[in-house]
Amino acid sequence: MARIKTRYVGVYYRFAKHRIMADGKPDKCYDILYHANGKYVWEKIGWRSEGYTVEDAITIRGLRVKAIRHPELMREEQAPQPDDGNDQQTTISDLWNKYTELYFPQLKNKRFPSVMYNKYIKPVFENTPASSITKLDVEKLKSSLLAKEQKSGEKLSRSYINKIISLLGRLLNRGVEWNMVDISNNPISHTLFSDADKKRERFLTRAEASKILDGLRCMHCEAYIFAKISLFTGMRLSEIASIKKHNINIDARIVHVEGKTGFRSAYIPENLVSIFTYLKNREHPKYKEQCFDRDVSTMSRYFRFVVQAIGLNSNVSDSRYKVVFHTLRHTFCSWLAMEGIALYTIGELVGHKKLEMTKRYAKLSPDTKREALNKISRIL
Repeated sequence: MARIKTRYVGVYYRFAKHRIMADGKPDKCYDILYHANGKYVWEKIGWRSEGYTVEDAITIRGLRVKAIRHPELMREEQAPQPDDGNDQQTTISDLWNKYTELYFPQLKNKRFPSVMYNKYIKPVFENTPASSITKLDVEKLKSSLLAKEQKSGEKLSRSYINKIISLLGRLLNRGVEWNMVDISNNPISHTLFSDADKKRERFLTRAEASKILDGLRCMHCEAYIFAKISLFTGMRLSEIASIKKHNINIDARIVHVEGKTGFRSAYIPENLVSIFTYLKNREHPKYKEQCFDRDVSTMSRYFRFVVQAIGLNSNVSDSRYKVVFHTLRHTFCSWLAMEGIALYTIGELVGHKKLEMTKRYAKLSPDTKREALNKISRIL
């Protein structure tokens, strides 16, 4: 929120980004600028929604200047005191508590932001006044996240670090919107990794997929089941881990899953019917409602071990071409595109929120485009 100078000396105002008054105009905050003790001092007067006017700002600035230049003319108790900075005492923890109270009910999936906050933001900024966080603090957080290792031994990806930083920025923006924090510029602006959104290009051949499944079947039964479900349904690792028995409908060949986009329906192909029947009916004290243990790091570790043993990632440095568990989902989409399945259908099957996310598979189905041209040429 940039300050805008009024026609009155030392009086400025700024608009709220997301708060609208009853008259349809954005809320406005008045600030004053004056010289004291050899330096310029900015002081927040208050918001129009709180009843403050430009006349209040003019009056308070006049009292400040008079008290500085001629203190003998005014008793200290008569001079209005500067803003006590209560908004600066609002901590990141306070914002998170308010965020979970007001904004969480609107989220389809609450687990992911909770993990990001509790694991990465809370240990660093829990008791930090929100208004005091600077770009340098954000850059230090980025550096620490780049060096951090997960249980699996892997580093955090740049795209995941961007999500963590974005969540911090979202908390600060909500704090301004809710009038809990007074900051002119969000410190996370221009701090995100610009190269974090590289789309994966690597997908498996049928021979490679068979080798991976054979290796997992020999090493770990559950990891094999995870991989086969992902390869033939396009489900994410977290979605598979969240499957509950009562959400499996064998007759309808549908399983309802919870992913990062909320609940959606995935379809069970014929070659997975026996697996899902086993998952739905198996009796085990560890799996009463859930089909799997939600700790997905074990599955990723077995998958990575098999891929390394086969040598698929040898001498591969570009993350777009590395084989990871998510490559199975990418392979599912790629195989369908190569079979001429419509992009819209592929997007529906894997739960893409926007068609743009599916468009990258268009290059794998050139024959479909040629067939479309042949059909149009035969109309007349």
